[in-house]
Amino acid sequence: MKLILLTLFLVFNYASKAQDSEVGKLLEKYDYKMEDVIKVIDMSLNTYSYTSTVSTHSYSESTKTNVNDVRSYLFDAEKNKGEQFTLLTVSNNTPSKSDIKHFNRERNSSKQKRIDLKHEAFFIKSDNDTMAIVGFNIAKEDLPSKYAYMAHCTGFIYIDKKLERITNIEIKSNEAISLKIIHINELLIQLNLMYNEEYKQYYISSETTTMKLLMLGSLVDTKIEEVFSDFKFY
Repeated sequence: MKLILLTLFLVFNYASKAQDSEVGKLLEKYDYKMEDVIKVIDMSLNTYSYTSTVSTHSYSESTKTNVNDVRSYLFDAEKNKGEQFTLLTVSNNTPSKSDIKHFNRERNSSKQKRIDLKHEAFFIKSDNDTMAIVGFNIAKEDLPSKYAYMAHCTGFIYIDKKLERITNIEIKSNEAISLKIIHINELLIQLNLMYNEEYKQYYISSETTTMKLLMLGSLVDTKIEEVFSDFKFY
């Protein structure tokens, strides 16, 4: 029995390593590494600076009300961790002290544990002549509390073989997610990627997040659209 279990383990381990190598080679062929995925999830790890405009729209089904919010911020990759994000405006106005405090707590934490993305988290979902899709899952124990929701999601990296580039990344929920007073029934994050030929670097041009929430007993549809501009590469 021990011999059978050992044989099965060795076969599984070999297959896993082969898959890791296969995924790694596929991504690197298009100038992308497995580690680059972390920069998509945690943008404080990026090596380029940018300005972002974030538009949030929420609709409550119980009260039939809409809430809109527009904010802009700056990310400076040359600053120290914990100082890189600067809130610029809130609804075209100067942000209040409360706005800045909340923003810094959310964006400028320098003590936050980093994501541990293991190579075995990746797999090839599909691969044909025109498109390849690489999937990835991250275990709960490998995530900081800020990104705990990722343990309930699967990510997909889309490779356009005709363009010879990765064009977008999607993160989809596999099940409902409970976060304190908020219950997320559905979550979809869509990131559009571009490539800078001079610096040989991918960067995010836009991000759209759609959620169906259950908050304090009320169903809320939320859409967050983020557009990035004023890029500065180093």
